[in-house]
Amino acid sequence: MKLALLVLFLVRLLLLINLDLVARSRATMYTVGGTSGWDPSTDLGSWVQGKTFVPGDVLLFEYSSYHSVCELSEENYERCNTTQEAALHGCATDGNTSISLTNIGEWYFACGNQLYCLGGMKLRVLVESNSNQSAAAASPAAADPYSVPLQQEAAANLIPPAASNAINPLSATTSASSSSAANSLFQQYSPITFMLLILATFAHLISYFDGDLMMYSS
Repeated sequence: MKLALLVLFLVRLLLLINLDLVARSRATMYTVGGTSGWDPSTDLGSWVQGKTFVPGDVLLFEYSSYHSVCELSEENYERCNTTQEAALHGCATDGNTSISLTNIGEWYFACGNQLYCLGGMKLRVLVESNSNQSAAAASPAAADPYSVPLQQEAAANLIPPAASNAINPLSATTSASSSSAANSLFQQYSPITFMLLILATFAHLISYFDGDLMMYSS
């Protein structure tokens, strides 16, 4: 009985860890401002419209040496208080800053130069739960050529050019139609998740039969 409960606990723990890893693997990297980057000439308000951000997504700020990136509180964001003391984690100045959106809620960013911030070089980002991601991804407004799934970006570096050019369009079409059901099945859960669910069910069965044996033996 104790062994079954221990197995059940471990399986549930591994399941939670795996679900977190799956969510992170679906994260997207957004280049803030697109081709214009993090710059006073960029209409950041228009850029952020139509995008849905979820925990694990990454914002990539690309900017010149004249600028910086400061994460601020809402109050300091509204007042464009961009001093080092006001910044939550200091202001980045490396010209290529990646910030991971780890928590649900509103995030506030601005250029460390107050004049640029007052001129509109500031960004408010709303991070929503993963449950809203599928509906937002289906919207054409959410499409952005400068947003790249992190998993896809990593995989692209692993595919040899010869292999990618050798794909037969006819076989690709056939494969797409035959695997559509599998893709929809695994869209939300990975094979490891299914395995852990099976192990959890098995542990429940062990606990159930173990309890019956103890009742009969007594």
